[in-house]
Amino acid sequence: MKKSKIPHKLKKAEVNTEDQEDLLKNPKIEILSKISDLKNIANSSLLETDYDNAIKYSEKIIRLAIKHNMNNQIKEQQNFITLIAEKVQRDYFLSEINKTVVKIHKIYNILAESNNFTQAHDILETFINNYKEKINIDQLPQIKALIEKDKKEWVKYQIDS
Repeated sequence: MKKSKIPHKLKKAEVNTEDQEDLLKNPKIEILSKISDLKNIANSSLLETDYDNAIKYSEKIIRLAIKHNMNNQIKEQQNFITLIAEKVQRDYFLSEINKTVVKIHKIYNILAESNNFTQAHDILETFINNYKEKINIDQLPQIKALIEKDKKEWVKYQIDS
């Protein structure tokens, strides 16, 4: 008579279930799971440009990592916070440039209406030269449109002069 394999398989499945339960009870695995959940929330916050929340959850990760001596997690979060700082700085910089572009656009139009094309052109050229290393002009539709307008107006002005 052959032995039935079914009980053997059940025992194997029971062992696997027990192993899984032991793994779940492992404190390091629980901490890593918690950190993973916090990372997901932090990354989601970053994608939504909710930088304060992203930093808040990153700080929670750092506290857990310090408590459990997980230096690689600490370093990863330091890099994450640095990334946030760069994004905040870039957003602020773009915001300031957009404000400047609005002012330049107004000044340009005033000068162009009063037939001071040379001054209008020079102001735009100065702006472009000052910021071309810091930003991609193509990212700013307002300045791109003004450049196109200036090219047309400048050609007309040079033909008429």
